[in-house]
Amino acid sequence: MVEENWVEVGRATTNRTPDSNVDIFLDLDKPPICPNMTDADFRTKILVLREISVSLITTRLSELAAWTPAAKQRVSDWFGQSDEATRERLLSGLGNLRKVMREIQPKQIVRYSAEVSKYTGCLPIATDTSHTDASVCKPDTATHTICIHPHFCGRARKTCIETPCLPR
Repeated sequence: MVEENWVEVGRATTNRTPDSNVDIFLDLDKPPICPNMTDADFRTKILVLREISVSLITTRLSELAAWTPAAKQRVSDWFGQSDEATRERLLSGLGNLRKVMREIQPKQIVRYSAEVSKYTGCLPIATDTSHTDASVCKPDTATHTICIHPHFCGRARKTCIETPCLPR
């Protein structure tokens, strides 16, 4: 048995119930999610970007909790108003977003395709995604699948990891 012919694909469990098999199809010949990096590099980058986003969300939540004049101005600039109802909605929404982002794993990040969009409940399917980095679907609250578009791959090497590109 030659080692290079074997690939570990994780662990699985099964039961003893007759006819309860599930077929798992594994295609190792698919191209990587981003053609300019290996899938291992991509997964590492995704985890770093996830931590950056959680940090940015936490910063915004702190600003909303303090509710300084600067925070009110930022909310007004982005949402056209800075009343208490807007603040409460942002606190709730960003809190939920932070919870989901903390749980995101690389297996939830997939290459975009119309088929995946249908699977996650995204309808209608976008026709021009040439400038799209990623897409998610509101109905997909079970898996939180994120579809990565080719445009992201061209920008992925220039992310905020190397250059601060998001306002603090």
